[in-house]
Amino acid sequence: MMRLQGVISSATAIALLAAAPAAQTDRKPSLVLEQIDGVINLRSGSNEARPIDKDKDRGRVLYQGDVLTCVDKASFTVLNAAFEEHRVENCANGYVVSAPTGTSAVVLERYGRTGGRSRGAMLGLLLWPASGVRTTPATASQIQWRKQSGGTLTATLKEAGGGRVLWTRSGIDAALGTLRDADLETALRAQVDAGKNDPVLEVRVSDAMTASATISLLDRAAEQSLQQGLASAGAALAGDALHLVRADLFLERNLPREALDEYVAMLDGAPQSAMLLTKASALAVEISDPRAADLIRRARAAGGS
Repeated sequence: MMRLQGVISSATAIALLAAAPAAQTDRKPSLVLEQIDGVINLRSGSNEARPIDKDKDRGRVLYQGDVLTCVDKASFTVLNAAFEEHRVENCANGYVVSAPTGTSAVVLERYGRTGGRSRGAMLGLLLWPASGVRTTPATASQIQWRKQSGGTLTATLKEAGGGRVLWTRSGIDAALGTLRDADLETALRAQVDAGKNDPVLEVRVSDAMTASATISLLDRAAEQSLQQGLASAGAALAGDALHLVRADLFLERNLPREALDEYVAMLDGAPQSAMLLTKASALAVEISDPRAADLIRRARAAGGS
């Protein structure tokens, strides 16, 4: 069985982005459009047929009842809900998308269900981690802050309630904007092991410029279950197929930042995919991720066709 080589995503309606046609919400997502060779027209739902854009429509979810019509000797490749690739070459009379089949059909169904609730722009110093966004020690240890023109930054992790210092680091170049610290991850994991899943991270550039976030860590049992799922996916899949399943596992456990990282990695192979950009934008807006503005700009540009 061939595994996913292209990109998969689905449309998520948010106020800043164009919503998917309403007619699609009542039909089952069945296939993912991976590659287009030649001119192919797509009629989806009650919409009029239009030519497929080989770049912007890459990764597009095709719904039961959609019709693809090839011009001359055009062909296309799709991924079904069993992670199998199929190439369709004879579609001059129209290829009608059938109902989804395969053990991963539920993965496709979940794609329009997450993202889109804006928490508002984060205007403070600390960009990540963010209060109220569930995460893991590995991801929470990747601190992001608004780059400064100069000076140094001090970051401190404290136990919730008592304020006991668990980790601290000073003299960080404030112009960097990001830091990943292995000792911070270790301190966060120790809190999870102790059943204390809400430590507080404080950052300070000066007395007048400070910020903090209460980190919401996945509990130990849930993280163990997640790691088992990730390991199973890693043993069976590779490339974008692996990113797809990892993102789905993260979203099932309400870990939007980790899922966003998977979608961003998938965008490396399909930078103009309108659906993938829409999905990533929705998640970035939901958690006020610093990548949101760029993703929204790219999603708007890709959504023109």
